[in-house]
Amino acid sequence: MVAAIFLHGICAFAADLKADSKIIIKGNQRVANEVIIENIDAEGLKKNSNLALQNSLKKLYELDLFLDVKISHEDEKTIIEVVESPIISEVKLIGNKKIDDDALQSEISLKKRSVFSKAKLENDLKRISEIYTKSGRFLAKVEPKIIQKEQNRLELIFDIDEGPKAKIGKIYFVGNQAFSDNDLAEEISSKENKWWKFLSSSDIYDADRIEFDREKLRRFYTARGFADYNTISAVAQITPQKDSFFVTFLLEEGIKYNFGKATIVNNVEKFDASVLEKEILVKTGKIYNADLVDKTIDKMVQIMSDKSYAFAHIEPNLKRDKENKIIDIEFVIQETPKIYVNKITILGNVRTLDEVVRRELRLREGDAYNVTKISRSKQRIENLGFFEKVDFRTNRVGNSDKIDLVIEVKERKTGEINLGIGYSTVNKLTTSAGIRERNLFGTGQDLGFNVQKSFASLSADISYTKPYFTGRAIDAGFDIFKYELQKRNTLAYDQTSEGITFRGNYFMTEFLSHLVRYSYSTQDVGSVSNTASFSVRSLQGKFVTSGVGQSFTYDKRDNRLNPRSGYYVTVSQDYSGIGGDIKNMKYEGSAGVYIPTFSNDFVLKFLARGGIIDGLGQDVRSNNAFFLGGNSFRGFDFAGLGPRTRNANGDARHGEIVGGNIFYVGSVEFMFPLGLPKELGINGILFSENGTVKGVDSISRKNTAIADTGSLRSSYGFSIAWASPMGPIRFDFSRINRKEDFDQTQNFRFSFGTSF
Repeated sequence: MVAAIFLHGICAFAADLKADSKIIIKGNQRVANEVIIENIDAEGLKKNSNLALQNSLKKLYELDLFLDVKISHEDEKTIIEVVESPIISEVKLIGNKKIDDDALQSEISLKKRSVFSKAKLENDLKRISEIYTKSGRFLAKVEPKIIQKEQNRLELIFDIDEGPKAKIGKIYFVGNQAFSDNDLAEEISSKENKWWKFLSSSDIYDADRIEFDREKLRRFYTARGFADYNTISAVAQITPQKDSFFVTFLLEEGIKYNFGKATIVNNVEKFDASVLEKEILVKTGKIYNADLVDKTIDKMVQIMSDKSYAFAHIEPNLKRDKENKIIDIEFVIQETPKIYVNKITILGNVRTLDEVVRRELRLREGDAYNVTKISRSKQRIENLGFFEKVDFRTNRVGNSDKIDLVIEVKERKTGEINLGIGYSTVNKLTTSAGIRERNLFGTGQDLGFNVQKSFASLSADISYTKPYFTGRAIDAGFDIFKYELQKRNTLAYDQTSEGITFRGNYFMTEFLSHLVRYSYSTQDVGSVSNTASFSVRSLQGKFVTSGVGQSFTYDKRDNRLNPRSGYYVTVSQDYSGIGGDIKNMKYEGSAGVYIPTFSNDFVLKFLARGGIIDGLGQDVRSNNAFFLGGNSFRGFDFAGLGPRTRNANGDARHGEIVGGNIFYVGSVEFMFPLGLPKELGINGILFSENGTVKGVDSISRKNTAIADTGSLRSSYGFSIAWASPMGPIRFDFSRINRKEDFDQTQNFRFSFGTSF
């Protein structure tokens, strides 16, 4: 009502002006007369006031609706002539390759269908230049191009010449005496420009990186006794050509300290601080190390959090004795109450049910806050593989002894449709197709179907897993499979296997799981070569296998999908002989230790696996035994090492492969980045494989000479692994250290595409 009266008043005022013809407006097409009149000093203009004229022009220009405004007087009339700003029909960016359109469009104010103004254009040009300057491209140029269209519209084009990035020409350190320039240069992330660093961005000037390097220098010095260290300044000077920088770090090292006494000052009532004494990592007489102080505090805070002192605050009080160059430390524990979880809220799970996340938590509402349980809960949620990001944060409820726990997740795509072509030097050309949903209907159920065909094999399987079966912490599921293998290399027969496995997995403790299974399968061996040995010919026929098995896994890895630290141990036992034609007992085990060395990007891995099979009164059929080579032992061909038949001359170099009853393999790997952008996911791997497969029962030896030395085989080499958008790509370059003359080797192996 008020707005209507106000608008009516404006219109009436405008009508009065029009009636007495004192003010005349020209040139406006889109902008109504009322808008113009509302933003002028009409009475002042009638009186020909200079102040009114200046204020009216200022207000009209501030509307950003006009390119030009003129106010004049003629025959006691005020004439306002305007040129309206055009409407932008399109905004285009050309020439930008290093920074994409979306990133630049989000930073500029001129948009499609907005009103053009020179002020906004100048601001947008300035903003684009700032973005390129921040990215290290100080020679970038931006030229606006305006194409006039009909009906007072225009097309705006930002023509960008990105220019080269400014490199770091030289890095200087001033004030360092304890460490050389080379020592300090190794510690910082910024590097001088060298011709061989064309694949790295570390030699590109970045102001944020320079600030990060100041902190890295501080950590370097304070971890080596220099508690008073200070980076006075970090100055970057660009050359007149604006293509390189000279960076100077001005340092103040101070004196070098040793640790003195370390004590705990406890200000928390009813808390026994003596439990923290064993966590003190600093030792009297050793060189002062700020990292050890921080690690000690982290350990203490974790213990206090486990005892429900969630907001424990421990402050190190450093008492410097500069004369004796000693630092005594007091770990001061401030008063903090026990904390309990009030409410747990889950955010960001659009598709995944709350229940799927909550059942992985290791604490509930009302429980005492425990940082170890929080950390384990986060790890378990990440291990689901449903989320790109999992963040935990706590909000204290006023001044109470309660906190609200907020879990924020970002979902990733869990459905997969794969149509691919792969190649490896082992399996040659491979085609595959599959469909899988790892979070079916947001319930966490996993359903998948895969089929894969290579030149010598065909496999297909259907897999289903339901977590928390019948409401209990049991993951139940089944696998239906079919596998066809044709003759190749020294494999002298065709084999078809098909069957089904039912399984259930549950956790006996927090990290120890137990898997039980029942399997039923048929195996049909045919097309045996006429020249095959007796041991191979004895495999021909159709056989049924029925058996049960179990596995125990103790898993302390930080992430089961991409482990960087921790370890795991798995042991399994499978008994075949519940009906069927085959009787045997198979034992297998594997273990792995992952050790981050310099950072999480450098990982040392120790891996081991082995197995033994016993025929339980029957001879173990060689095709049920163990084979090594190809994917399971780098440097050797598929089934390329182990027992083989000998010909009449005792030569096993072209003999038939015979599986062994015992195998063991130990591997050492060192994974490291290759200096490429981390988001590419390319790593180098140094590896060594050591092991063997041996042991053949009498059925294989009957009327057949077998080469079965059981000697240790060994290989080493270098791999390049790329987690590409197409799937994993890997190059393996191997050298053989130890082998038998009848083993078949493979010095290079290449694989790409999705493998099932």
